[in-house]
Amino acid sequence: MLEDLGNLGDFIGGLGVVVTLLYLTFQIRQNTASVRAATVQSAAEANAEMLDRFACDPELLRVYQAGTTDFESLSPDDRLRFAAVMGAMLHRMEGMVDQAQRGLLPTDAFEGAANRLRGAFALPGTHAWWERGRTLFNARLRAWVEEEVIAKPWDPPAV
Repeated sequence: MLEDLGNLGDFIGGLGVVVTLLYLTFQIRQNTASVRAATVQSAAEANAEMLDRFACDPELLRVYQAGTTDFESLSPDDRLRFAAVMGAMLHRMEGMVDQAQRGLLPTDAFEGAANRLRGAFALPGTHAWWERGRTLFNARLRAWVEEEVIAKPWDPPAV
């Protein structure tokens, strides 16, 4: 009888472990889904913030358009401003690429921003800037820009 009670205790203890593991699996999946959703939201906000800056600052938009067309013709101040804009865009993408490679951000969540970069890199001024400033970025981002932005065709928007 005592042995039967011991076996029942072992069974109940094992059942408790299984239930706990199932609960933890559920919690981890919920947490992963929440992290992914927050990451997608953060990426969308970063992209929207950059577009909003262009929409609200005509001078910044002018510098960006002039820089993508002919970086060398910009004044020294405008070159710095253009470099800051491109650096900000690429550093945002760096975070998104890293998150995508870790499985936290679906690739399609930043495809629009990548295509905007393809559009910028399709223009000669951006190439001139990139050749001068590419070493400011880490090797992984440089490889991503060259393989996923420069080497891929730009799909212009139907605006």
